[in-house]
Amino acid sequence: MRKSNARLGILLVNLGTPDAPTAASIRRYLREFLSDPRVVNIPRLVWLPILYGFILPFRPKRLVENYAAIWMEEGAPIRHYTAKLAQKVEADLESEPLSRPVRVLSAMTYGNPSIRQTIASLREDGIDDLMVVPLFPQYSAATTAAVFDKLAAAVKHSSRLGDLRFVDDYFESSQYIHALTKSLEVQARHLDKGAKIIFSFHGIPKAQEKAGDPYPKKCFKTAELIAHSSGLNDDQWLTTFQSRFGPAPWLQPYTDKTLEALPAQGIRRVVVVCPGFATDCLETLEEIQVENRDIFMSAGGDEFTYIPALNDSDEHVQVISQLILSRLYRNESLSQ
Repeated sequence: MRKSNARLGILLVNLGTPDAPTAASIRRYLREFLSDPRVVNIPRLVWLPILYGFILPFRPKRLVENYAAIWMEEGAPIRHYTAKLAQKVEADLESEPLSRPVRVLSAMTYGNPSIRQTIASLREDGIDDLMVVPLFPQYSAATTAAVFDKLAAAVKHSSRLGDLRFVDDYFESSQYIHALTKSLEVQARHLDKGAKIIFSFHGIPKAQEKAGDPYPKKCFKTAELIAHSSGLNDDQWLTTFQSRFGPAPWLQPYTDKTLEALPAQGIRRVVVVCPGFATDCLETLEEIQVENRDIFMSAGGDEFTYIPALNDSDEHVQVISQLILSRLYRNESLSQ
């Protein structure tokens, strides 16, 4: 029988990043990321020649400047903020009257620190029981399920499986909605000037939605809850999808095309928030704050405001801490 005071390891898992803003590091990262069938579900015989023949030889060089522009002194923003969030969540949980001590670490689905490496580190410290929290509020097969695959592979040959707990999503968590609503309140002055709120989520191919992925519905529900909590009228906000690549249709409306069209419709001020991104990364700091801002301003926009991700803010710490506690207590009550 497992001791009741055995430590519980908690993994906060984000998407990933290259180790450095160099072509070689970006190529290694993209190879792992884009080779995952969860991410690109095109038949391997079709996709792999495209990946190795066209994408990996050329795209990493084009991305060096983009990654370099967002790189922090501490390294990649997504890795830095996820690690800081894990540290702060652990400190916050230490103040709770828990039935067992916890250790909170960060990991990446792709790149470093990997899920496998992080679990091995916990096992070396004698921690077998594990709760994995993918930092993707809205479940998708391309993100949350990919984390589950990596987790399964990491423990597949382990002689000590332990108690494994997995959080699937938290797209309508009251703490999560409150934290995002609070971040919007800071920009309330823009609404008085007629600004439109754009809730921009990462897109997925339409084919994945047709295959049954519930992700789009969860994104629309999150945006609806934030808008309602913020007291927004229907004409004050929009939900869009970003980060598409390739010729196949993705979830619409597209963020870039929407921003390009708004000035002609009389909307010259926008506030963009990305609720699906737990921490800032290339897709928010470069794609939204630089590329999409340029698209909007070039089309005749007057003011573009990006609201940072929750990152390692106190509000985000509370979101994740309460999520962990709710799952921990629920599981413990079920086992009694």
